[in-house]
Amino acid sequence: SSVNACLALYAVDEQFGNLSLFFILFSTANFFSRLFMTKIYQFFTERQVFLGITMLLIVFFFGIGLAPNRFWIFVLAPVFGVVMGLYYPLMAAKILKSMPESEQGTSNNINMGLQDIGATIGAVIWTGMAGVFDSYRIIYLVCALLAIAMLLIVAIYPSVLKRYHVKEEQW
Repeated sequence: SSVNACLALYAVDEQFGNLSLFFILFSTANFFSRLFMTKIYQFFTERQVFLGITMLLIVFFFGIGLAPNRFWIFVLAPVFGVVMGLYYPLMAAKILKSMPESEQGTSNNINMGLQDIGATIGAVIWTGMAGVFDSYRIIYLVCALLAIAMLLIVAIYPSVLKRYHVKEEQW
């Protein structure tokens, strides 16, 4: 979410003009992906959905980072909307399932608070990075690399759990 805070500055830096349509397309895809979320989880496991949205996230970040004009940013907006529409509920459900019922309210509040803090600190860090490298484009390319690292970790995580005889539901 914190990279969205830099998108308008990126557009100014690259002289792409107004990106209001990005946020409309993003929000619409985010909303509709949540409507179909239950259907998606009937066909795929949580891990498959997470791997899929991480791959879409990589496409989004590389696409934004290499976009030659605002048209491509508009094309990628629904991709990011779907990713965020599926990611946040998936992680919230995973957190709630890992907690005893008596602690779910507290864990949900802590999760939401930390997301807000992370988005704020992230926006400051990303903006600082853009200042150091004199380009907002670098933000999206670095995010793509971080998403690749996340994909690799998620892909090998079951092997690590298996090695230590931990059921995946327990993490």
